[in-house]
Amino acid sequence: MKDQIKRNAAYMCGALCQSAGAEAVQYYQEILRRLVPIFNTTEPSLSDNACGAVARMILNSPESVPLEHVLPLMYKALPIKVDFEESENVYNSIFFLFSTNHKILGMDGVIPMTVNIFSQALANPRLPTNVQNTMVMLLKALAQKNTAFMQQIISQLPAPQQQTLAKYLQ
Repeated sequence: MKDQIKRNAAYMCGALCQSAGAEAVQYYQEILRRLVPIFNTTEPSLSDNACGAVARMILNSPESVPLEHVLPLMYKALPIKVDFEESENVYNSIFFLFSTNHKILGMDGVIPMTVNIFSQALANPRLPTNVQNTMVMLLKALAQKNTAFMQQIISQLPAPQQQTLAKYLQ
């Protein structure tokens, strides 16, 4: 019961940030302070909802989220494991960061971690098709932009993840 309450609270924080827009930004630091412990849980539905909340905050006001601290926590909790309704917002926040060429992409390891997460997510048949298509489009763009770097990243993934990516990137 306690986990369900935390899960719902995380979801509602994200939904509030999304719907309140600029008005919610003043509460971001307090919301993030409350969400951070949820990322360390072993309950996947909790971390899925925490990721969803942070994603909505990023999509609402990326400059108001301390991405250098929050993105590693979110990435550690990904891919989405249980609550696939969060997939669209979570992965759209990542697509947004790439589409705007956000400075966080220069942080060490972000692109390899993204490829790793996507390779795991693409293997799950519950991933919504529209999210899957956008993931593949981003991966292909990354491969086209720097083929050698992407080949190096992919070669370091476990064989099942390499096979998943091979299936989608051909």
